[in-house]
Amino acid sequence: MSARNVVVIGASAGGVEAVRKLISLLPADLPAAVFITLHLPERGQSPLTDIFSRESALPVIHPWEETEIQEGHIYVAPPDFHLLPGSHTVRLSRGPKENLMRPCINTMFRSAAEAHAERVIGVVLTGLLDDGAAGLWEIQQRGGVTVVQHPEEATFSSMPQNAIRGVKVQHILRIAEIPAVISEVVRRENMAHIAPVREPVTEEPAIQSCPECQGAMKRHTFGRLIGYSCHIGHRFSQLSMIAEKSAVVEQSLWKALSQSEELVVLLEEVYLDADEASAPALLREIHQRKASHAVLERMMERSSETPLL
Repeated sequence: MSARNVVVIGASAGGVEAVRKLISLLPADLPAAVFITLHLPERGQSPLTDIFSRESALPVIHPWEETEIQEGHIYVAPPDFHLLPGSHTVRLSRGPKENLMRPCINTMFRSAAEAHAERVIGVVLTGLLDDGAAGLWEIQQRGGVTVVQHPEEATFSSMPQNAIRGVKVQHILRIAEIPAVISEVVRRENMAHIAPVREPVTEEPAIQSCPECQGAMKRHTFGRLIGYSCHIGHRFSQLSMIAEKSAVVEQSLWKALSQSEELVVLLEEVYLDADEASAPALLREIHQRKASHAVLERMMERSSETPLL
């Protein structure tokens, strides 16, 4: 059986330092290809290859389209592109966002699992919300190895915690321990002792619209995880759906507040020139609109106090 020689690493908030430390401890003769996705701004140049090259004994590159995969190299997702490890080459894609991200960790993990099955080692590090959990589940389904940074050490523990909740993680380790485990697993000749985890997947219509394109969505249940997807291809975990729906509601409230305030100003202008017959009705309307505006303000205050999941 071929070696486990594909390592995929995902991180978000706090991830630059975590990844920097991890790859600084990887040996120069590591017989594996390493792929890294960090959540990045959509526009602009990424400094990640320069930062990581200063720490890594392995060459670090942003791949171009159809770059040939070579062992002993580190491939980092560039801004606004999904990184998709294939059988022999790595592709870049500007396909639909997943969990509001491009590049997305789940997308990279899923591509690696489909192309390399049990040869994959998946690693989830520090970050907010739960990107990486669904992708780690895909790796585990095909007999790959799953590794998560210990939540107590992570700068932001949400991604590690949610991966642990949703997946039967094999290794929960501190950053300093992960490179040695990767090296040991990569060099291990026998992989047959890790059986794929087979968990059912169900799909049903969701009573939700896509926050990105407003299209109809499906609800997916796989193991202990729940996700949503639309026909365009946007994908969301349960937490990212909550986060984006909350943002949509907040944006709608701000718009309503602005329009409500402007409406009161218009009504007051009309009231100043109103005749005796219409003035009382206009005054009542102004009072009602001001009361509604106060309700919107209280809703906005409560919305801003809601903690991020």
